[in-house]
Amino acid sequence: MNRAYATIISLLMIGSILLGAGIGHAITPQMGAVSYTAYYTSSGKEVAPLSSNASVNFTTLAGQTVASLQGPVNKTELDYGNYTVTVPSGLVYVNGQPAVSLGLSELVTVDKPSQSITLSVPIESLVPGTLYVSGLVAGSNATIALETENGLEYYTSTVTANSTGVASLTYYMPSTPFLVSVKQAGNTYLVATELTSGVARITVQPSSTISGIVESVSGAPVKPVYVVAYNSTSSTYSIEKFTTSSFEISLNDYSAYRLFIYSPGYNTSTISQIVPGTVYTVPLSPAQSYIYYNFSLNSTLQGLNISIHYSLGNYTTLPFLANSSVGSLYWQFRLDGITSSSAPQIEQYLLSELGRYTNYTMFVNSNNYNLTSERVVSISIGTSSFSATVNYSYSNTMISPSQNVSISLFTRGTRFTPGSLTYMYSVAYSLQGVALVKSNVSTYTFVSPIEVAPQSTSHWVSLTLGPAKKPIFIDPKISLYWPNQVSTDYILNSTYNNTVFIVPSGISVHYNLSKAFYNPTTASYDISSSKNITWMVNGTVVPQDYGMYNASLTLRGKNMITVKVESASGVYNETNFTVYAYNGTPTVRVSVVVDGKTVTPTSGVYYVPQNTLISMSAYNSSEAVPGTSYMVPLVYSWSLPSFTSTSENITYSFSSPYIKVGLQYGYINVTNIAGVMAHMKLTFHVNDTTPPSAAITLYNATGVVETEPVAGQNTTLSANSTTDPYYPFSQLTFNWTFEYSNGTVAKPGNDSYQIVAGSNTSSWIKVRFLTVDNMIVSLKVTNPSGVSGYDNKTLTMVIDTARIVINGFTVPKPLVQGERATIYVNVSNNGTLEAYNYTITLYVNGVPVATEEYHDLLPGHSANISFTWTPSASGNLPLEFKGSTSSEPAFFANVGAYTKTVSIAPPAYRTPAIIAGVIVVVIVVGYVYYRISSRPREPQRPANKQQEQKKPEQKKK
Repeated sequence: MNRAYATIISLLMIGSILLGAGIGHAITPQMGAVSYTAYYTSSGKEVAPLSSNASVNFTTLAGQTVASLQGPVNKTELDYGNYTVTVPSGLVYVNGQPAVSLGLSELVTVDKPSQSITLSVPIESLVPGTLYVSGLVAGSNATIALETENGLEYYTSTVTANSTGVASLTYYMPSTPFLVSVKQAGNTYLVATELTSGVARITVQPSSTISGIVESVSGAPVKPVYVVAYNSTSSTYSIEKFTTSSFEISLNDYSAYRLFIYSPGYNTSTISQIVPGTVYTVPLSPAQSYIYYNFSLNSTLQGLNISIHYSLGNYTTLPFLANSSVGSLYWQFRLDGITSSSAPQIEQYLLSELGRYTNYTMFVNSNNYNLTSERVVSISIGTSSFSATVNYSYSNTMISPSQNVSISLFTRGTRFTPGSLTYMYSVAYSLQGVALVKSNVSTYTFVSPIEVAPQSTSHWVSLTLGPAKKPIFIDPKISLYWPNQVSTDYILNSTYNNTVFIVPSGISVHYNLSKAFYNPTTASYDISSSKNITWMVNGTVVPQDYGMYNASLTLRGKNMITVKVESASGVYNETNFTVYAYNGTPTVRVSVVVDGKTVTPTSGVYYVPQNTLISMSAYNSSEAVPGTSYMVPLVYSWSLPSFTSTSENITYSFSSPYIKVGLQYGYINVTNIAGVMAHMKLTFHVNDTTPPSAAITLYNATGVVETEPVAGQNTTLSANSTTDPYYPFSQLTFNWTFEYSNGTVAKPGNDSYQIVAGSNTSSWIKVRFLTVDNMIVSLKVTNPSGVSGYDNKTLTMVIDTARIVINGFTVPKPLVQGERATIYVNVSNNGTLEAYNYTITLYVNGVPVATEEYHDLLPGHSANISFTWTPSASGNLPLEFKGSTSSEPAFFANVGAYTKTVSIAPPAYRTPAIIAGVIVVVIVVGYVYYRISSRPREPQRPANKQQEQKKPEQKKK
């Protein structure tokens, strides 16, 4: 019986706990203090207190844990009601010695303010012992499990058989008979034995293997699979789980066994006559049992009736009885000795299902209810079936009536052991005009009785009731469909009170309201849950199809459609909308725009530029519904080279011009909602806008390609690498221009360049650059379409000789006409070769006056040289020094020259004569002055004689 209780605990559903701390007029449940004292017992006698770490759990009969305690003595407070107290089984130490706790599971009724209970946990003492197992496969591992006589496994170990097939295990074992389970090489052996002088011996005999494949009645594999091996002789059984759809077990004495095979959600299959070596195909059919919880609230919400009805088939065992894991209600009844006369024994369990208060069952507006009566209406126990009905009555007179009701309902999840046990919940009420407003789970109905869909797990369900509201139609959200439909743009007017659709004439059109019907009571689009839906066309009722909220209609001309619906909340409403069924032909109109300007076709041809975005629009295409101002929605389809679009307006550019591909074409198809199409062909002449790819190539004087020109040598600039995608080279025109690095146009000259051959308009031009400065050469290439391409290069002159550059000069002492003088000239070689011999020439007023020759100036080096010269004239004279070598171009001397004005004194011998001359002049001037100032004064004469005074006095000879 203890093993059965352990099985019961493993199968109880564990739900969440909701404390009854409600608002309003919640009934405060009576509480009872429960204290316990727990002992381990052997042969009915107390041997020791419960271990300090042993768990003691109190749960409701619905599987909700309400108290978890530990130790031999403890206490808790519980609501009045029925509970299960459990102590788990397992290996324990009692008074320092090992023992097997067989566990405990018993009912406790809390019905007084304070009570004490004694818990007696049976144990089976263990003593040291050695087990020898013979008949094993030599050298192979085997798993040995030790079990009590009633099948409680408490220890498992892996051993290795010796060369004779014997393995041993030393551990603590019962002093009374016990079971040994041995698994090796896919075989399982269950053998009973007993210690004798501390030793037990068993032999595993070659057994018969029974295997099989489990599948559904449709042939699909079924897994996992549970195989119960029931020993008819000892009335014991073992259970083995297989994760796949096949099984294989080994039995020592197969004639004493029968097999029960099951899988969660399926009926149990029995193999009564085992034929060793047979591979069985075991078909399982889906099986389902039900437990119905029907809640009923009266109109004041103060009275609550709960009716629980059990309807169990052979595939669902009773979890509150022993041997519930055997997989068959029939065999559970046989093993437990349950017959039709056992109804009183089972009744106490049924009446314990609900507590004195609804704290673990239901709250209404946060109020609980108090039990007023309970009774078992009926119990029916068959050989392989069970049914019963139990009624409970609760009340809470402090609850206020209301149309706004919040219900919390604890629901159990579907169990699978082995068939599925489904819990069905419904809530009925006597409130007029009230419907389900909100729920956290799916429901089958929205008005009384509200049927909750089966739940997969145990949890609290929230149901909110409120006044039912009138449903709302949103006609523009009605969806339409018909064969070969080209568009969903079938709405001509989308206002709620005047929605107008257009459809093809004479074909069946399907109308769907699933997204167009809103129930404000449930705040959802729940027309699929509605009822009493009626469709009318021009006042005549038409049949429905594909569910009540859909209809297929074949119409012509103008039609008024009426739909009447009773919502899931029980409230009616209706809607009207207009449908035009019309098949016409659209008119195609197209506009072509380039750079904001409309292109008008010339003789039916649009002239457009290449590689330019062109805007094309079919916006002005149209079709009117006859007799109305409504325009039929149109669908567009464009097709141009390597391009398609379904937009009304497009942009496109032609990549190939007329010269390459000739005329090009585009097509626009305009289709109305009925599938009638009109089209237009567009012809394009694409003007070439692709410029030639201008390319400048440089050749030196020998015709070899170069990257930079050599100063002073002939360089050919060629456009021979220029290409045009559409025109041959011979049809291209060319133009060459030269510029200084600052952008100023450079014309041919002695300080820029000379044209040696060709011209500025030929495909090549041969020039000689007479400068060492950078120059820019540009090439313009134009094709017959008038499209030009450009290339330009900045040319850096290459010096491939020595190049003498005068950096400056100094005059150590004043220069004197006629005197030989030394001038120091700073000269550098800015070329690329050594100047073995070079000359320096002095120019005065542009005339060479002296030349000297020098030697050995390396490239990149400079030198201060002395230059001797005798000035032939005096005064401020411009002195210009030029350097040159025989290898450098002649113009190098000019670009490397240096000029500075220098003062040259007259010769020294001319100075005394000049001084003497100056002295003579001074003496003469002084003498004249003396003579004039020493003459006697004469009397004044009349004014008319003044002219005579002005005559100079004659010198005396």
